[in-house]
Amino acid sequence: MESFGLKGFDTGVWFGLFAPAGTPKDIVDKLAQTANAVIQTEEVRAAFAPQGIDVIGGHARRVFGLR
Repeated sequence: MESFGLKGFDTGVWFGLFAPAGTPKDIVDKLAQTANAVIQTEEVRAAFAPQGIDVIGGHARRVFGLR
């Protein structure tokens, strides 16, 4: 942001996958597990790195405090 004259600012981008309400927990867990495995691959990390994106991963229960 400094290149735009905004010193001291940091930006972030968040991406997520969503499923319809009522999707069984085991399906949601499998989707989260698979998506997290994919984004941890060197191929995906290498694709995001030039854009300055740090891959983290997670699960809706952690991000949104869901059960």
